[in-house]
Parts: sequence; structure tokens; C-alpha cells
Amino acid sequence: MRASVVVIADDLTGAADTGVQFAAGGAPVYLMPAEALSPAHSPWPDGAAGISLYTASRDLSAQAAGERVQAAARALPDPRPRWLYKKIDSCLRGNPGAEIDALLDALGFAAALVAPALPAQGRATIDGIHRVRGAPLAQTRFARDPVRPIISSVVAEILARQSHHKIGGLSLADYGDSGRLQGAVRRERERGCRLIVCDAAEQAHLDRIAALVIQSPESLLPVGSAGLAASLAGQLLPQWAVESVPLSGTRLQSVRRAFPRPIIPGSRTPALPGGMMDPQVTVVPGGIPEPGPPGAANQRETAAPAETTNPQQRSNPGTGPERLLMVCGTGAPVTRRQLDALLARYPGIRHESAAGWLLAASAQDRHRRAAELLAAWTGGILALGVRPWSPTGPAVTPAEAEQGLAGLADLALRVLRAGSVEGLFLSGGETAAAFFRACGGEAIALYQEILPGLVLGRWVGGLADGLPVVTKAGAFGDKQTLAALYERLVGRGVL
Repeated sequence: MRASVVVIADDLTGAADTGVQFAAGGAPVYLMPAEALSPAHSPWPDGAAGISLYTASRDLSAQAAGERVQAAARALPDPRPRWLYKKIDSCLRGNPGAEIDALLDALGFAAALVAPALPAQGRATIDGIHRVRGAPLAQTRFARDPVRPIISSVVAEILARQSHHKIGGLSLADYGDSGRLQGAVRRERERGCRLIVCDAAEQAHLDRIAALVIQSPESLLPVGSAGLAASLAGQLLPQWAVESVPLSGTRLQSVRRAFPRPIIPGSRTPALPGGMMDPQVTVVPGGIPEPGPPGAANQRETAAPAETTNPQQRSNPGTGPERLLMVCGTGAPVTRRQLDALLARYPGIRHESAAGWLLAASAQDRHRRAAELLAAWTGGILALGVRPWSPTGPAVTPAEAEQGLAGLADLALRVLRAGSVEGLFLSGGETAAAFFRACGGEAIALYQEILPGLVLGRWVGGLADGLPVVTKAGAFGDKQTLAALYERLVGRGVL
């Protein structure tokens, strides 16, 4: 079976939660960086249900993001899959206008139907205004993003800042019978609109948009979040049920055959040799030492709670995997609350690095940090994160954010090399991409959306070859999401 769909997303976790919607009857969708594409050579394995590409373009300038997406589109090998889906952030972060334009111009679509709504996460578009759990987008925490704040709630306004095409819209009043919706699209096309913003407040609205894409006599580009992708997949592939797909050992072997194996599963690159304690470090009692100038209290890093343990759970070896490595570079407050709830119930260590330390630490510093963490980690969960930036401090530049996440990824990689890790959890698109670059590999084989927005797959190639991995967008879920994920993974015997 040849891949029938290509998803192009601006970040890794978006490529995962959208791409997995097209996983079909045991055939995975392969997630990989767009740079892996080449018009002269297809990296797509036989038997893939689809390919989900991420361009890592969310924090680029609009021009650079458009150029990167256009390059990915032009690198698609012939014959191209029948369906292409442009994934955008459900809160419209990044460069949606520029990236949609790039695909319209490169691939010749007549128009794009743009529906960012994601009802499962409380994200809806009503009268052209995008809302998160009822609040206009510009009145939510996304307006306070330290790197790229959202300054409007009107979808057309956000797109118009970057798009050179005329923008139209469909309101909820247009969702009558199929003829009315088709007529509304025809009306906007006759006005010269090539980007058409679609109101949607529930999944049924997205179902109607998906049906319109499939039935339209014109070539329409579906643009949205995982919500519209789920509707499109449900109509294109009604016989394929993602939820019923197990992660069996047999299927893992088929994944391993699909790509060459640069690293033998189970072999780990030896840890770097240890070193003496650097005298230029600040030691925090009960925590882990880090470099820093004397008196830089705001740079200090602790591991508190150094260990959050439920003695009853620890006494029962059947309550969880031995070694789950979690890498959470996202600044989303909900992820911090989720980790609090998880570690209140299950054994593990949570370690947050100060952003200043990640920017300043040397390779030797990170090696020492990893060694101390491994010495303290007796089993269960090891959650690595970044302490939130102070709201009164200087603004974070994209370059600083990228450098800090690269440092966090390198720290996690050193733990992976030296420790016996049984599973991975990556939260935040930029965090996941940084870890992918550090760890290496050809792809992640996506099998199942184990909870809304949380995708289960297997790492293919590189140092993490064969490991189960779960990805999550930073802002998804409620307080108990990670605890529910852990229980589900354990109950299914994945870890």
C-alpha cells in the first residue's frame, strides 16, 4: 500500500496529533522532518498509510516559513499522494497565512478552506472569532506568549497579516444542507477569495467541511488542526479504526524493516567520561549543582520536589514501567499542573533546569548533571523540564529559546545513553524537534491517539530505536491527563 495522504505541519507534535488521524488498520503514519524529503528519492516505506512532515517553522519569520513550506511541497516525489493536508496550530500561532500561501502557489490548489477549530480541546470559531473554552483568543494566555504573542482573535485578520490572497468566510448560518454550503463556497470564490475561513463550533461542522473538500469539483486544500483531519480521515478511510490498533511485537518488527538500522536496538553509546566537580558552580542544598555567578539566586536550580513518591505504588512492581523519561520543555502552565498530579500518584523525579543554566552550561556541565540525575533515579519517572521565565525579566528571543531547548535535549540524550530507558514522553513541539535532532533517527511510526492530543508511536532509527514514544502539544489536556496516560500505557503493557 502506498501512502495516501501527506500532512505538512509547522511543528512536530502537531504533525503527530494530526498525522495519526490517518493511521489505518495497522499501517502507521510515518512522522519525519520535511528536510528528509528529496524529489529524487522517496524515503517513504511500503505499507505506510501516510506521511506527516514537520517544517519546524513556527518561530521563523513569515518569509522564511513560507519558503520552507514551499520547498517541502516541491520536494514531494511523484506520483504524489492523492490528499494533502495543511496542519496549522489550533490557536493560530506561527505563520499560517504565509504557509497556506506557499502551498497554494506551489501546488496549484484553487483555494484553501481554513478551519482551525478543535472542539475536543474547547477551541471553536464563531462569527470569524476564534475562542478557547469560550474566551476570545487574544484574551487567553496565548496573548502573553514570550516569543510570539497572539494579538487578535479574528482569524481573517491573523491570516491577512501574511497572506497576499483575498480572504473570505463561511458562517454557521451556511451549514444548512450540502447545497447551501457548496453555494457559500462558490459565493466566496466568485468574490475572488482563495482563503476561506470556516466557522466551526462542533465536530459535526468539521465533518461538513471535510465532505465538501472531498466532493468539490475544484481542488480545495484542507487547512486546520487535528479536528478537521479527524473528520477528513473518518470519511476517506471509514474502514480503518485507529483505536483498535495494538502495538504488537510483530508490528514493531515491520516498522524496523521499513528503514535501515543505523543503531542496533539495545546498544547504547557509552556515556562520556566523568569529571571532577567544577569549582565555579552554585550548590543548592537538596538540589543539583549548576554553574553560575555568585549570588545569582534567580539562576539557581533545584530538583524540588527531588522525588515525589507514593510508597504504596512503589511497593507494587506492577504499577508502572521501570524507566520512563519525560522531556517537557513547554512553558504551558497546564503541563506543570499535569506533572504535579502525575508525581503525586506515581514514583519518580522531577528536575527543572533554570533557563540561564541551559544557555550557559557546557557539555561537561550537562554530563555531570545527567550523572547526578541517574544516580538519584532508582526507577519510575524522570521528568526533565525548564523553569518558567520570569514575567518581569527580559523577553525571550527565538534564538535563546532554541538554544535552551537544545541544551535540555542534550541533557535528556545523555540520560538516554547511560540509563536503561524503557519509554519516552515529549511535550511541546519545539522540545520534541530538539530531541529528535539530538537523538537522530529516520522517523516516528505513529499508531494511535491514546488520549486526545496524545499520540503513541515507536522511534525508528537513532539512539532511541524501537522505544515507545508519546508526544503531546504543551497546552493540551487537563490536570489529570498525564496520570491517565501513565495508567493507560501501563494497562496496555506498552511500557
